[in-house]
Order: sequence, then C-alpha cells, then structure tokens
Amino acid sequence: MVEVAENETWVHWPIGTLLPPIILSDTGNEIIEPNQRFILSTYYDKFMLDDDEQVNFQIGAGVTIHVITGTLDPQPISNSVRFNYQVVHKPNIRISYGPGEIASKMDNRSAPAKGMVSQQKRVIVSEIGPKVEHILQIEYMGPSNKLKNVTMNVLVPIELNPTDQVGETSQYLLYMFNEIRAPSYDDHNVLEWIDSRPKVYAMGRHSNNNFRDDNDDSNRVGRCIIVNSEKVVNPRELIPMDVKSVYSRRRRGALTKMNESEINTEKYSTDSENQSTSTDSNLFSETIQSSSPKVPVLQFRRLQKEVFECNRVGNRIQKPPICAEIICHVDELVKNRPVLIKVTGWLWARTLFAKHISDIDLVTIVSVNQGHLPKGVKPAIEPIGHFYLSQTFFFPQIRPKLIHQIPIWPIIVGIVLGVICLYLLIILLYLLGFFRRRKT
Repeated sequence: MVEVAENETWVHWPIGTLLPPIILSDTGNEIIEPNQRFILSTYYDKFMLDDDEQVNFQIGAGVTIHVITGTLDPQPISNSVRFNYQVVHKPNIRISYGPGEIASKMDNRSAPAKGMVSQQKRVIVSEIGPKVEHILQIEYMGPSNKLKNVTMNVLVPIELNPTDQVGETSQYLLYMFNEIRAPSYDDHNVLEWIDSRPKVYAMGRHSNNNFRDDNDDSNRVGRCIIVNSEKVVNPRELIPMDVKSVYSRRRRGALTKMNESEINTEKYSTDSENQSTSTDSNLFSETIQSSSPKVPVLQFRRLQKEVFECNRVGNRIQKPPICAEIICHVDELVKNRPVLIKVTGWLWARTLFAKHISDIDLVTIVSVNQGHLPKGVKPAIEPIGHFYLSQTFFFPQIRPKLIHQIPIWPIIVGIVLGVICLYLLIILLYLLGFFRRRKT
C-alpha cells in the first residue's frame, strides 16, 4: 500500500517472518541472512517545471525505514534507520557535427589579394579566403524532460598571437562580419544585407524548404552574442560583398543518401572559382582533386598540418592564437529536440602566405553548461559537454619553408659527436703505433 503526502511518500510492505541470525560455534560470530531485498527508485516528475511547481530539495531528501513487528520487541527504538542523500544533476548532452559533412577545402590562389590592409574598403569576400561555416548540433538526451536557461560557449581562433605575427599589422585567422551584401534570393540583380552573425536554430525547422535563415527570426530558438564584438568582428571595418553566391533562404535537414549528392553539388557551384572541396577529412590517405584543370592531382601530402586551436601551441606557432568567445543562450532545451549553432567567417589567406603555412586545421570548440536547477540540487561538474569541430584547409600554391620543418639541434649534436669520435680514433691509432714508420 502506498500513501502520498506533501513532500513524503509512505510504502507499507509485509515481509513475513524474519529468521534469527546464525551463530557460528567456533568463533561465536553472527551471520544474518537477508530475508528479502528491496530496490527503491525515486522519480521527480516536477523536476524541471516552473519555479512555483518544482520540488524544493533544500528541505532534505532521504529514505526512512521503520520495521513494525507483531512480536514483543524489548528495544523498539532500534527498528528505524534513515539514509540521507543529495540529488545530483547529471544531464546527458550529445554534441556532434551539424547536418551534412564538414568538407575539406583546397584553395588554389597563388598570392593573397592586394589592398586588404586598408580600412573601410569594399572587398569581395572570396578574395579574403575560403568561406568557413561550422554548424554544431546539440541534443539533450535526458533524464528529465527539458533543461532551462542553457548557455553554450563557442571558441574560435581569429588572430595570431602578437609573438607569432610577422610585421606590425595584425594577422587574422578567421575574419567575421556582422552582415554582408549579397544577391537577393528573389532577384539576383538586387543586393541586400545578409546577416552573418552566429545563430541558434531548432533542428526540426530545417526541413522547411521555404525557410529564410537570414531574416526570419521565428525559426531561431535562442540568441548568440560575441564577447567584445566591436574588436573581434570586422576590425578593419571592411564593406563585404559576395556577388558570386546566392544566399538561399532554405536550410537543409538531415542528410540522406538521396540528397547528399545534391547538397555537395550545390556547394561546388556556390563556392569561389578558385576553390574545390572534398568530403574526406583525411587528406593524407585519399586523393584530393581540384576543380581547376591546371592544377595536378595531389596525393599523399606529407606536410605536417598546423592546428589552430584555442589554448594550444602549434608546430610553428609559439603561442596559442587569440580566440573569439561566442555565448549562445536558449530558454529551453527539450529532450530529443536538437538545436544547431552556426558560425560563419572567412579564412584570412594573407596570414598563411606570410607564415608559409600551406596545410592547416581550424578547430572550433563548443561547451555546454547544465542550465537552471531546482533549489537544493547539486550541479554536476561543468562543462557537462564539449566538442571539437575541425576542418582542414590547404593551399597548394604556398611553398612552406622546409628548413623550419627540420630541427637543427640533431645536426649540430651529430657533427660534434662525429668530430669527437674521429679525434678519439686518431689518438687510439697513434697509441697503437699505426702512424710510426717501421724500421728496416
């Protein structure tokens, strides 16, 4: 029988006759065999409801077991025991790539665009470098029905550390804009401003082919802000234009085998003419072929890639790069209803030419906190989920400085050791009389 009261639930369960303990004759120890075993499970159906309906865990949570017997008990006070416990919130968050594959890109430009260092200049975004579009999928798997007030932090490398820069001008890695001018989806002859800031969307909304992801705020489930955006976003105050691409208002949903080839074909047609993409992320074991007929097929690139990642030192980078912090917030993260975070920018090719870096990995890091918790619930260790999204870019026309790839100290040590060994060998031969002339 179960009785439910305010903040308490009582369960009455008959267990029958309890057997007396077994006393060992040789040692005198008692062995108490369990009569029955019980499994107690607790479920809080109002764990993540409104504040006025949530369970207050500050009162204290625990289990009290009281045994009532029909036999006369000389010590009835010892028939009760209480186990106190604390509710710990451990949500299950799954972070992965967004719809589609993160394509590796090859850029065939032979030199960076001129005049990019000037302020307030009208530029074509394809002249800056290849487009970077990272989409991350975040899904709450339970155990409760939803999380409230969830915050997601995204870190993106945007600039080299001043220690690694060549010259006095800033050397960017990922250049971001608040908005760009591009042909309208309805009329290609009309340019309009397209929002290119980070966004949060619901996964289910991407199946709508008429969805305009640039201006329709009803499809967004949260908001994103860039910390110190006035210094991070478009620091040169450039006027970006993308006349070669038509920004569709639709957003693709989950890929299937039928439409995967169509999406890849669309990416080829909308990218810059001097770029080609490959859906394989491992450039060392597969053949990457350029869309330009003048560029030969590249196989087995043995050059070590430079990894641009926050809080990480690269092969030829002495200090970790400067990163932009993007904070995205959603009011509710419903169970099994994933959301997407989209970060858009352009790789600053001039920096790679200046540093003679031809192969790179650009890494975006996302972490998720656990959101609002009821009173008295102990939070789990944050972040509760993190993910590293890596995309490979390589520039065949950049000639890396091979001298930097060969460490010098083994050569110096080898020469010194060789001279010492030769000197010792000469002394040994001299002591053995090798250099003495034989008398006749």
